[in-house]
Amino acid sequence: MIYLSLSEESVALQSYWEERDSLNSELAALEVTFFNEVLEGIKPKSIIVFGCGWGREFGFNDKIEWCGVDFSRRNIRVSHDRDREAHVILAAIQNLPLKNECAFDLGLTSHVLMHIPHEDIAIVCENIKSVCKALMLQESINFQEDFHQFNHDYEELLKPMLLKKKIPDPNNPYRHFFLFVKESDVK
Repeated sequence: MIYLSLSEESVALQSYWEERDSLNSELAALEVTFFNEVLEGIKPKSIIVFGCGWGREFGFNDKIEWCGVDFSRRNIRVSHDRDREAHVILAAIQNLPLKNECAFDLGLTSHVLMHIPHEDIAIVCENIKSVCKALMLQESINFQEDFHQFNHDYEELLKPMLLKKKIPDPNNPYRHFFLFVKESDVK
């Protein structure tokens, strides 16, 4: 387990997310279907989960090397206990300590980027692009912003990655699934 120091702002947000997070959360059917399609198409050997929470994705496929990033100490402890083989990193993705070019075959994020303020989203997307060959997003768009939810243009922010697939959730008009890939990986 890797522990890194967090900014005061990140520490202040921890309690909100720790109270909101639930160990009883299950993957929705549409999310699982899309995730399986992505895994079948990309066949990743390594996946990094940004905002891994309690590590619900870990172990989904035990042939994959998993890494999780979260800024909640509790979530990092729980995710590590859930899958001792997974690498977990305590960090805010604004200050991602990984800088290896395309170190992971696939990155995942589920309703994480929508909580990144406008002034931080560009650096977060640059950090993500620097470590992933492909990126699967489950994010909401075109909703009413408030103090902790922000609309972003992911297609623009993730350039030069290319949008390969975008699927709206029929049960939630705001939620969409996106798959971005590096131009060199488009088939």
